[in-house]
Amino acid sequence: MNENNFSTLDRLMEFGLGMGMAQQMINMMNQTIHTMQIPETARPVQPKAVEWYIAVNEKASGPFSETEIKGLLLEKKVTKETLVWCTGMSNWQTAENTPSILKLFLQLPPAL
Repeated sequence: MNENNFSTLDRLMEFGLGMGMAQQMINMMNQTIHTMQIPETARPVQPKAVEWYIAVNEKASGPFSETEIKGLLLEKKVTKETLVWCTGMSNWQTAENTPSILKLFLQLPPAL
């Protein structure tokens, strides 16, 4: 039999075997990718907590966490007129004009 003279059935069988092998390779690659651990993604990156400074008697006081700022809001030691600053801000601003601090005011319980 001449090797260049395959019947249609032989060509279909060859094609099927090739597809089967390709599918096995794809499955093996997918399994490897899904079980692979990449060091940079092994643990999620935690954003650094913002540290706030407040002006008390014209002097910077802090740093304070958001939780501590909430406590100062409850104690009325920080008001909407208090000057606040954190890394990334060019100048001191009133708490009322600082969205991150203003949202803390909105989380306070209403006065009795």
